[in-house]
Amino acid sequence: MLTGPKDPQIDDKKDFYTPLNVWNRRHADEEGDKQYGRPSVNEISALKIKKIMIVDDNDDVNLTFKIVLGELDHRLRIHSFSDPIDALQSFRRGKYNLIIIDILMPKMNGFELYDELRKLDSNVKICFLTAAKEIYYEAMIREAFPELDVNYFLKKPIANKDLIKQVSELLDLK
Repeated sequence: MLTGPKDPQIDDKKDFYTPLNVWNRRHADEEGDKQYGRPSVNEISALKIKKIMIVDDNDDVNLTFKIVLGELDHRLRIHSFSDPIDALQSFRRGKYNLIIIDILMPKMNGFELYDELRKLDSNVKICFLTAAKEIYYEAMIREAFPELDVNYFLKKPIANKDLIKQVSELLDLK
C-alpha cells in the first residue's frame, strides 16, 4: 500500500490510495502543470509544432543546439544530424520550418546541401552556421544567395541567448 496525503475526491472511494504528488504528476500531463507554466496535452496538440533540422559534423554543437532550442519553446522539435547525406535522406518537403547547416562538413559541404534541399523544398528557411575562420565565405555566400539576409547566418561560437533570439525571430515565436 502506498502512503502519503490522501486526495479525498479519489482516495476515499477505494481501499488504497496514491500519494497526492503522484496523482498530481499523473494528471499534470492531461490537465497541464500550471505551477510551472506547462500546457496540457490538449493545449500542446492545438499549438503549431515547429521542427528544426540541425546539420553539423560536430556532435557537441548538435547536442548543445538541441538542448538550448528544446528548452526555448515546448512547440519546437529538434532533429540533428552529423552527416549531411543522412540529413538529406531524412528530409521531406514541408516537414521542417528551419534548417541550420554548418558550412564545412565532410562528404557534402553546406552549400551543396543547401542546393539539394532547395530542389526538394523552396520554402523552407535555411541558415548557415559558420565558424570565425569561415567568415571569408560570407561575401561568396551573399553573392551566391542574395535572398538570405544577415539573420540567416549564425556564427560559431554563438551565445545561447543569441541563438535563441535569432531562431525566435526566424520562426516568429511569440
